Amino acid sequence: MSRKVVALLVAVFIAGAALRGPGASAAEEGLQPVGKLPLPKKAELILGTHEVFYVDEPARRMYLKYPAYDGMTDFRGDPILSFRVAEYDLTSTTPSIRRDVHLFSSEQMNPINSLSPYSVAVERKRNRLLMLNSNCNPCPEGDAPSPARVEIVDLATMTPIGGYDLLRQVPGVQLYGMTYSPEDDRLYFVGETNPIPGGGVQDNNPSGAIPATGTVAVALEAATGEVAWVRPVPECQIPLATKNVGALIARSTRASQLYFACIRPFVYPGESGIVRMTIAPDAGRTDALNFPVEYFPISGTYTKSLIDGISAFDYRTDRFFMQSLSTTTPGSWVFDGRLSAWAGFVGAPDSSNEWLGFDQTNGRYYMGGNPAGEPGYILSVDGRAIPVPQGRVAEVSPVGGFIHVDAPTRRLFFKVAGHDDIVIYRDTSRIAPAPEPLDYDVLTADIPEGPHTLTTFAGSVNGFGARMIFVGGTGGIVNNDICAQVGGFSEGNVCDDIRGALKQVFNVSPSTGDRDLLVAWVPSADIRNVGVASASQALTFDQTTDGEYHAIVKSMADRLRGEEDAGSSEDGSVGDQAADELEARLQWPHRPVLCLDSGERSEPDPAAGPGGSAKASCDLSKAEAESSAEFGFVSMEGVSIGRATFETRMVKDPRAGVLTETTSIVRGIELSSPGGSVVIKRVAARAVTAARGRTGTAKVSWERFVEGVVVKDAAGAVVFECAAGKECDQQVAVAAINDVLKTRIRVFLPDAELVATPKGAFASVQEAAGNALNDSVVNNDTSAAAPALEIVVYNDTSDKSRLVFQLAAIQASSIYGITGLPDDLPLDGGDGALPTVVVQPGITLPGEIRYVTVPAQSAGGSRLAQAAVFFIRSPKDAFLLGLMILIFVGAVAAASRRSALMSQIGQGG
Repeated sequence: MSRKVVALLVAVFIAGAALRGPGASAAEEGLQPVGKLPLPKKAELILGTHEVFYVDEPARRMYLKYPAYDGMTDFRGDPILSFRVAEYDLTSTTPSIRRDVHLFSSEQMNPINSLSPYSVAVERKRNRLLMLNSNCNPCPEGDAPSPARVEIVDLATMTPIGGYDLLRQVPGVQLYGMTYSPEDDRLYFVGETNPIPGGGVQDNNPSGAIPATGTVAVALEAATGEVAWVRPVPECQIPLATKNVGALIARSTRASQLYFACIRPFVYPGESGIVRMTIAPDAGRTDALNFPVEYFPISGTYTKSLIDGISAFDYRTDRFFMQSLSTTTPGSWVFDGRLSAWAGFVGAPDSSNEWLGFDQTNGRYYMGGNPAGEPGYILSVDGRAIPVPQGRVAEVSPVGGFIHVDAPTRRLFFKVAGHDDIVIYRDTSRIAPAPEPLDYDVLTADIPEGPHTLTTFAGSVNGFGARMIFVGGTGGIVNNDICAQVGGFSEGNVCDDIRGALKQVFNVSPSTGDRDLLVAWVPSADIRNVGVASASQALTFDQTTDGEYHAIVKSMADRLRGEEDAGSSEDGSVGDQAADELEARLQWPHRPVLCLDSGERSEPDPAAGPGGSAKASCDLSKAEAESSAEFGFVSMEGVSIGRATFETRMVKDPRAGVLTETTSIVRGIELSSPGGSVVIKRVAARAVTAARGRTGTAKVSWERFVEGVVVKDAAGAVVFECAAGKECDQQVAVAAINDVLKTRIRVFLPDAELVATPKGAFASVQEAAGNALNDSVVNNDTSAAAPALEIVVYNDTSDKSRLVFQLAAIQASSIYGITGLPDDLPLDGGDGALPTVVVQPGITLPGEIRYVTVPAQSAGGSRLAQAAVFFIRSPKDAFLLGLMILIFVGAVAAASRRSALMSQIGQGG
């Protein structure tokens, strides 16, 4: 065997090993069974109620509680159950019992009630185990508050050392979940106030600040058990409490913030979602009333017969996993606190996905289920990826409890549903590395342009004055769990009746998908080496709706043509004529305006229709494109818009490079809800991008304007106002608007992401990554245009159903690459001349010089480069194409030099 073949085989072997990575082979990856957890002998007396409730990874301990008879009897002589805890040593492959102790009598703590990571915490500062003790958790509606305490156990001696009386400290409140914060040395709780006869608050409530009903967050001093503060949270309808084992409340380790989940009942109003409360570590009662509260709504169903939803929190990344049991969309919504955005949805195999676990070391998220009559499953996924992937499903024993994770050994412990075993699995899956960000500056060598350089450029803009997205479409109305529980208008259910009504009204069965209405839309304006293109339209629908509209019109016309009495002539020409007139009358009145110039100027006629107009122009000789559109008025679901406009111009300038200037304005915005009304005179955005392929030439700016805001409450009194024609404090204005509109309608100020690369190859404006990710996950929106303002009308149930208004949205980019060529490989046609363009005087970049008119020169340039750049359709495409060009040029240059070298060797020989 030759050396070359051996070397090739070795290289292939090494490459294969590198792809597999260390550890298990591909066939061995996933969840591997390890064995069963040995149970305490006393647990044989009463089985079925034992459970692991806490894994203490730093101390390498795990705790299991179980009820047992310890020989005690009541006054009748009947055996009394006791509450016992077994402490396991996690250092061995199969954990062994280290201690097995009696902690409480059944009168002190009900041994049948569940404990979980939601109701237990370890306070390492004082080496104590804290346990939330409540005889009903949550209490049935109408029950009086049960005695509630925090029991304290000394971990050194494993003995109770007292506790905190929550009923005395926080009267009238039922607390479901607890966490300890070492940063604050405080205990944080989430719960609900309990109604009392006659309403009002408890007479012995010292602060009088707790409402009769509603969600509350509570802070206690860990050292003394004294109440630090109580904060009502009206944004949260019902805390998400799980299977009588409590509710997750998490204190971020990255910021002074609390997170917990909330759900809505089956009937409107209200929205499920996540609360994020920004706290102060040393705050008191009065301070807490002013804590900022953010609410992030989401769809999904989190109830079955009881409150069954479940949650997890990643303390390293502030990701919150909110697991839905919807029959139509079971799975887990993932919220990223760093981005303040929903980062993904992990679909479950079915709606038996009642349990979960999380690995705080590597971010692995586990979703467990127990399908009726089938094996159980655990879906494991990289919970820290962006976007969150769908993961891998493994067949395991039916999951009947929390999936407890020992991160150092990647072992999973969970109880088998309908059985007494607690099984152990090990996860051998690999975690994929995070992708490297794109470096656009590899497109340019940062050298002067000349006869031995190759220049590629592109400018692109898209956006709209306003956009209405009906998220969920008719599917959000007719595809949800409520249909199975609510009677319809007839013997069928509500959703069947709605489907039938829609078909009758539209004469077709409409798609259940999302719908769009675009106002003052510019889908694309584009300049490149080989062509200039532009398009605009005053008003248009999404493709699905547009197709259905034309289908309805055609159906109506065909009906006229088919009617026997449509006309007096024997051939039915009158009927045909009526059908033709109908189609002409119902033709969509706002046609698109398009132009494409690959060598000659193109300026199509403007389009005008009722309420709006559009125009576009293209000129390759000047490397210039313009596009604009306008339309008004639009009104829907308590939101109306007076008029929207969008204008953009781009040009290849000899000094600024590729320059784009875009402005979008929306006027006369009105919002109304039961809580009040809002008028906004003007919302606008302006964006400028420029790139020249040299260091320091990439420039970008984006500005948002919100003017003339008047906010009135339900009684018509003005609660906030900034004068017309004056720029408002945007954050203050939006806070006032949301305070009046409540949760029915919410207004947001999305962020824009501005990029200007150091070597001048790329500049762009687009929606910030967090906002774009959130819109993609929650609103099925793939547009990258950055809106100046976003308004959301919420109607979510088990499925998405919301109306999103995006105003003054812009995406723009400038790309410019300069690449050196070998001296003996000219690709510019001989003279090296590059096209320059005429630029109108007065074009200004923010804080930069003005650019003046320069006479145009002949457009030579590389045919090869022009042909290649024609296919660039996005910054990413440009980047990849640039790499391809560099590889091609490098290969040609290497071949040329090798040829010259061989020639010299031959001559020397």
